Amino acid sequence: MGRPLKIAKYSPGSGDQSSSTVAAYGVPVGVDLALPPFSDLEVPVTPIGSAITPPWLGVVGGIPNANTSAMYPVVAVTVNIVLANGTNTGPVAGAIIRQKGSRKYMVADLTPIAPSAMIVGGSYMIDTPGNTNWSVSGASINYAQYDVFTATAPGTGTGTAYIVGTCVLDDTPTPTPGNMSIGFLDSTSTMQYISKLTNRFLFDFTGGEVGGNANTGDVWDQQQVQQNIRYDANFFTDSGYEVKSGTSGAANTATQQNQLTMGQVDKYT
Repeated sequence: MGRPLKIAKYSPGSGDQSSSTVAAYGVPVGVDLALPPFSDLEVPVTPIGSAITPPWLGVVGGIPNANTSAMYPVVAVTVNIVLANGTNTGPVAGAIIRQKGSRKYMVADLTPIAPSAMIVGGSYMIDTPGNTNWSVSGASINYAQYDVFTATAPGTGTGTAYIVGTCVLDDTPTPTPGNMSIGFLDSTSTMQYISKLTNRFLFDFTGGEVGGNANTGDVWDQQQVQQNIRYDANFFTDSGYEVKSGTSGAANTATQQNQLTMGQVDKYT
């Protein structure tokens, strides 16, 4: 299956120890912050017919933070997380934490809540630690920002947390409980929704989503999945196309997609 996105994160202590302000530890080093920008490639090849030169092709996941910008965006998603008490968040702005299945993700509701609002048995991510003792509520004794844990009790203090849950991709801007959506613009600048996302490609919902139960991730009939159209995923343009490897590059036919058009993934900046 593989990890679908480049997740923005840091590796604490991996840098040059002599340049660190923390005794005996190296400085934090960026890990998987993005795919390489075109400017860093020795011989960059830009998409044919593209109106602009995008910094890179591909997508970057993770929690938006102070480093998120128009130059270094992350995937924007709409999530509807089912809570431990059986209620749900409703469709809200969210972020991808990690992949759980081919079209299923662990996601966060990006609306911060107080520790006192946590529901026992629910999953949460620490947003701001504050003066809250998160270990009392189920987090590790060595908790840190962005740690995910299952709540054993409500908390107190000035910290905040994100609600975390598992959702499945759906073809709608207002997903029902247990589902989520990621929008993208096609070459006509029409908003569509993603049925599958990798760190380089996205697929639309041309084949539909019949069969199974959406909340389990089993929503796909194999014949329909094969009809979904593949796009080159990126954040910066919906113009132009690339030639699919192993094909003639001729115009697309009913049985073969030779030219991959660009799909501009919805993003936080």
